[in-house]
Amino acid sequence: MDKVNIDMPALIAAWADDSPDNLYYLDTRSGAVKLVHKHLFDLRDLTDEIEKNRERFLYIPKPEAGQIRKDLRVYLDKIETKSILPVLEMAFESPHVYSSFCKILEKEPRERDRFLESRQQLIRERINEWLEANNYEYDANYTNPYFVQEDDEEFDDLEAFDSDETNDSDFSPVD
Repeated sequence: MDKVNIDMPALIAAWADDSPDNLYYLDTRSGAVKLVHKHLFDLRDLTDEIEKNRERFLYIPKPEAGQIRKDLRVYLDKIETKSILPVLEMAFESPHVYSSFCKILEKEPRERDRFLESRQQLIRERINEWLEANNYEYDANYTNPYFVQEDDEEFDDLEAFDSDETNDSDFSPVD
C-alpha cells in the first residue's frame, strides 16, 4: 500500500458534501483535495490536469443516499441528554435534516460537540476504507516528498512595518 499525506480536514469536508454540483478529487501525490465545479475560474485547467493524470487523482465519492440520516440515527442512540430527543426527532421531518439537527443541538453545546466528533469519526472510518480499497494508506506521520509547504517569504518583508526599527522618516510623502 502507498502512503499518502492528506489534507484531512479538506477531505472530510469533501466527503460530507452531498451537493451534486461539487465534485472532488484527491491528488494522491500532494494530498490536496481538488474541487471541480462548473463556476470555477480555472475549471478547464483543472479538468485537463485530472484527465492527463488519471492515475494520480482519485474521485472522492458522494455520500450514499440516506447516509446522513443514518448517521443522525446512530447518534440518537448514543445521546446523553435524553430531554432533547423528541425535538431532534422533529428534525427528520425537515427537508434539511442535517442543518435542522445541528440548529437544535446549538442549545446543547456539549451534545453538539459530541455529535460533530461522532460524525467526523464515522466519516474518517469510511475514508480509511475507501483509501484501503484504492491501495492507499493515510499516515499522519508520513512526510510526502511531493507535499509542498506554503512559504511565507512574501510576508517577511511586511514584518518590518510592525517593527520598532522603522520610523516616520522612512515614509516621507512624495511631492
